[in-house]
This record gives sequence, C-alpha cells and structure tokens, in this order.
Amino acid sequence: MFAAFKHTHTLWSRHVSTCTPTARSLVISILSNHPEGLRSPQIFEEALAKNITIDADELAANGLGQQRLPAGVPGVPYPDHPIRSMKYLKKVVLEDLKAQKLAVKFHVPSETPTHIYVNKKGKLRKHLRQGEWRWKLRDSTEGTETP
Repeated sequence: MFAAFKHTHTLWSRHVSTCTPTARSLVISILSNHPEGLRSPQIFEEALAKNITIDADELAANGLGQQRLPAGVPGVPYPDHPIRSMKYLKKVVLEDLKAQKLAVKFHVPSETPTHIYVNKKGKLRKHLRQGEWRWKLRDSTEGTETP
C-alpha cells in the first residue's frame, strides 16, 4: 500500500515539475487582458476556453509526456492542454511567473466586510467576509524605488 502511494506521488510530482513556455505565454496573455487581476479559477477557465493543444515534442522536452499510471490513480484532467490542471496552474505556472517577477499575487478586501443572515433556527448571524486573492502582471515600475 505504501509503495503504491510513493509511486503515485512521484508520478504526480513529475507532472507538476516544469512550466512549459506555452503555458507561461498563455497565462501572461490572459493576465494582460485583465489589469484588475483574476482569481486562479478564472484564469483556469479562460485558459481552457482557448482551444490550444500542446505538441508532443514540447511535452517530451519538459518531461511531461504520456505516462502509464497504476490502476485507480486518476490521470491529469487535460493532458493535451498547456494548462493541464488547476494544481499545475497554481503550483507551477503562477509560481514560476512569481519567481521571475512577472506576476504578483495580491489581496482584494471584501466590499462588505460582514454578511448578516438568518439561519435555519431563525437566529440572526454575522459572517465575516475575507475578500479574495488575485493574480496580475507586475507593472514595469512596480518594485523599484524612486529617490
């Protein structure tokens, strides 16, 4: 049982180890159209809406070729798309853009800090809204200090 888990982990980690140039340029093009920033699921939806397939040569060059998975192990949701999965987008592509200082993750506070509602028992409740995290392309002047 533990050997199968270890094997599964190494297969999955191999899937998410390298950011392809096609995936990087796709996310940059999506973020460039939205200067206000986007949440990760929104970036993923827009990427999937663009019917782009990645060629086998680029997959092989980045170590992301088709691999045989053990029985019962789910495969990558979109193996022929540059953005293979939400995990690949968040953990590889966006982190790569952040490391290269091309994109920045920022917090947008909620417009209404609390949400007041009546629960099933008829009691008045308050729920604190936290806001959301978004990604945007880093400005060319951002991060530089002026004297």
